[in-house]
Amino acid sequence: MATAGALDPPGTEPDPHVPGLEDPENPLPKDVLSPTEAIMGAENRAMAARLRAHGVPVTTHFYRGTHSPPYWERELRSALPALLRNLGR
Repeated sequence: MATAGALDPPGTEPDPHVPGLEDPENPLPKDVLSPTEAIMGAENRAMAARLRAHGVPVTTHFYRGTHSPPYWERELRSALPALLRNLGR
């Protein structure tokens, strides 16, 4: 969600400023550490909703946290058994 989560160490710094990501009419919440992640999170949620609306089964994991290795590792460990099972089909 682009905000600090359970796997982020205390004092995690915000991403560097990226010009052009600001929307003055719809600013991001103050606790957002990564505007890019916030925007991509919204896009991912919209895509999942659209797929579901068309009857496509979708599994998502949306949670607080930044785009960093501890989260990648957690998701890989979670998804790897299913990925390996399906590769064997």
